[in-house]
Amino acid sequence: MEVLKMFNRRGELQIALSVWWFFILFFISGGIVISASIYYSTDLDVKWLEADILNQRILDCIIDNSYLVDNISDENVFYENCGLDESKFGKGSKYFFKIWVDDEIVFGGGDYSIEKNCEIKKADIGTSKYFPVCSEKQVLVLDEGGKSVFVLTGSNQNGEVVPGV
Repeated sequence: MEVLKMFNRRGELQIALSVWWFFILFFISGGIVISASIYYSTDLDVKWLEADILNQRILDCIIDNSYLVDNISDENVFYENCGLDESKFGKGSKYFFKIWVDDEIVFGGGDYSIEKNCEIKKADIGTSKYFPVCSEKQVLVLDEGGKSVFVLTGSNQNGEVVPGV
């Protein structure tokens, strides 16, 4: 108690506590700034996930109980049945898809340059993080002795919403 009374007489206790207070404030604010900068500087690339989700969504839409649905080549019916926003697959789009049935192109949409860029990336020529990412899936269906359905999708978007969701 004697020590506190001695500090209080001269005001040294308040000076010591104010220095300590600014020291604590400096470290807390520094921690917040460092944490925020680490969080916002993280490069999060989910193109592969978007391409895979779009691929699975198209497969679920065109195949019903292991049979190919009718009218998948009709553009209006396709977009309506799959629940995709047709405006997201226009010129300059960040998405691409193409559907083959027994090596014959049935339908496609989006930016067709994404397909070429995916071929370049697949050949390991271009490993840029700005290249689109593609997803390929092949499924056998039970129509007329078995048909092969191949769907190629691609995404070149940086962290927005998946089309049609």
